[in-house]
Amino acid sequence: MGTDPKAVAQRLLGRLSGSGSGDPLDGDLLSAFAATRNETEFATLIARHGPMVLGVCRRLLGNAADAEDAFQAVFLVLARRAAGLGETRSVAGWLYGTAVRVAMKTRTRDARRRTRERKAVLMRPAKTTETPDWDDLCAVLDEELDRLGNRYRDPLVLCCLEGRSREEAARLLGWPEGTVSGRLARAKELLRSRLARRGVACSVTTLSALLTARGATAVPAELARTTLATVAGAAPAAVAKLATEPGGPWGWRTAATVVVGLVAGGGLVAFTVGVPSEPKPPPTPAAPVQPGAVRLAHGSEVLAIAVSPDGRVATTGPGSEVRIWNGDATPGPRCVFPGGGAAVTFAPNGKTLAAAGYDGAVRVWDAVTGTLRHTLTGHGDSAQAVAFSPDGAVLASAGEDGRVRLWDAATGRSLRDLDGHRARVWGLCFSPDGRELASAGGDKTVRIWNPTTGDETRKFGELRGGVYAVEYHPDGRALAVAADNTALVLDARTGRELGRVGTARTAVTWFAFSPDGRTLAYRNEKTVRLWEVASGADRLTIDLGAEPAGVAFGPGSRVLVVASGDGADVYELRKQVRPLPGTEPGTLWAHLAGADAGLALRAIETLTADPARGVPLVRDKLHAVPEFRARLEALVTQLGDDAFEVRERASRELGTIGVDAVPALRRALAADPSPEVRQRAELLLKRLPTATSPAHASPTHARAVEVLEKANTPEARAALTALAAREVDSPLKREAAAALARLRSLKP
Repeated sequence: MGTDPKAVAQRLLGRLSGSGSGDPLDGDLLSAFAATRNETEFATLIARHGPMVLGVCRRLLGNAADAEDAFQAVFLVLARRAAGLGETRSVAGWLYGTAVRVAMKTRTRDARRRTRERKAVLMRPAKTTETPDWDDLCAVLDEELDRLGNRYRDPLVLCCLEGRSREEAARLLGWPEGTVSGRLARAKELLRSRLARRGVACSVTTLSALLTARGATAVPAELARTTLATVAGAAPAAVAKLATEPGGPWGWRTAATVVVGLVAGGGLVAFTVGVPSEPKPPPTPAAPVQPGAVRLAHGSEVLAIAVSPDGRVATTGPGSEVRIWNGDATPGPRCVFPGGGAAVTFAPNGKTLAAAGYDGAVRVWDAVTGTLRHTLTGHGDSAQAVAFSPDGAVLASAGEDGRVRLWDAATGRSLRDLDGHRARVWGLCFSPDGRELASAGGDKTVRIWNPTTGDETRKFGELRGGVYAVEYHPDGRALAVAADNTALVLDARTGRELGRVGTARTAVTWFAFSPDGRTLAYRNEKTVRLWEVASGADRLTIDLGAEPAGVAFGPGSRVLVVASGDGADVYELRKQVRPLPGTEPGTLWAHLAGADAGLALRAIETLTADPARGVPLVRDKLHAVPEFRARLEALVTQLGDDAFEVRERASRELGTIGVDAVPALRRALAADPSPEVRQRAELLLKRLPTATSPAHASPTHARAVEVLEKANTPEARAALTALAAREVDSPLKREAAAALARLRSLKP
């Protein structure tokens, strides 16, 4: 075009710096990348569209390694065509089509290879029939969506697969919002009719559920880094071949033909693929039941679970019902849930249940009888999140429209709408005192609202990769958010990062705090890990054998419910921890106070199982006795003792006691003590901590209080009472008071 590339780069980089409204358009990013080859612009595109691309690759390929190769190949093609796509406002639809074709090329390549291998080793014949499953239906859906054409495919990809609002899609595409809405509705109808011609009969509502349920997959940070390296020129041979073979992904359409037949009246879909392929193993309904686990068989895919205060469990997914299970794992009521959904929650009293539906409605049932009370609408094509206020009076919901809605939980009356997010809202959580409501959005922000006035009081962002979940810590001082493939623990007032859960290789999209606030459970591939809040380290890993879809703690923090496959498993956590039998008390305390969180948990369970030994050990180490203040005064007096050994021992013990010794030392200084007492008291005050407001107790103190709470003997309660009566408002005092309150709330 004869334009100076440096001038182009300067102009575009100026636009990317934020001088325009909203985030930079894809075309601007690509033009800047083409002019400068700076990876920053390309990393933004990976963060923006990578989850959608990875979701397509995983659906069509299944194998994680093949999906990651295809993912890299898609973005390598994008990098090579950056200059030619610079005038495109949004490349979401283009990336979707490229991902489908690269994935289909990979399937064809692997099918041919497997055919040769079968001939070489004389493998037994493949089965002539194949059990239909959800992945087959998704493959047909992806193929037909790819055939729609840009004007209909682009809004579907942006709004349904990437979870963007119609307003944001309109900005990205340069269309009026009304045009987006119209073409989106027309696209769904076209897709529905094309699926019907192939034998898949479904309503537009069900189609929306299918699109939303399988839209995007969080991109592990390591994969994003590898992809950037691939684009920079270090492409593995397999990836380079996928991106450069003749008839590459931008110039051909899949030759595979998928023929679909619907069995009349039965809803069973049979699929035959017209290219050689490896027979799929029978679909695994769930992980095998682990030791200490009880299986709740929902009967279809489970994407969300909830646990009531009295230990009942609710399970739901893309099926047509919510199932409630009693505390003894026997089946309870079934709630009719047309189209299913991906969020469910109990009211604090356990008598009411609410779920967010893929049809855009929020339904509220009587949790005892399963009777429908309310159907609340207004979230567009899909509702994604629901949460009750701590008093159960208000129900919050959010979804595809980016709006948070507040309802009167008893009557279903709309109270107010909270506007601010520029994309779909994925998560909601009230603060423990009910004064705040946090929302997590696809616009990469967490917003804090006053639910009484509807005012937005704070906003934390821009967080990398979007925010998919949010939950307050039970003490209200911190909250966790799923962002950047990890769970970030933030200060609830300032947004300052306090901790990070997971690693660069994880994809944390959900988690749950235990009711006692000591642990956060999260997914890591085919395991659930329990992360200790006080130490910031994993304390327990539960191997599942299959990827979990959700997790929730039971009352008392002693039970963990994990959704996977077509049901959920209930784990009694103490049975997942190996004790340390025969260990001396001193060694157990050393483990409890040590840096290894896993070993510390084993010490906790060992001491809890033997309270006659464990409680006195912890009580003595924490000076958890009613006579504590008198003991402090005696130690301060001993600072002036005639015997040097006595003075030294008193100084050491006061130093060990820590911040709780500060008031006694200050009283001694105010009483005009002897020079020896003054010198030692002043020296101790310089060494002892004076800050008393950390969010959480030290790992040693938190674990010691955990032993007392789990033991729950009269002696343990007396020790907690003594700690809760301490003079200094320290984290240890607050931890003990909270433990004592939980024990007092237990039903006899």
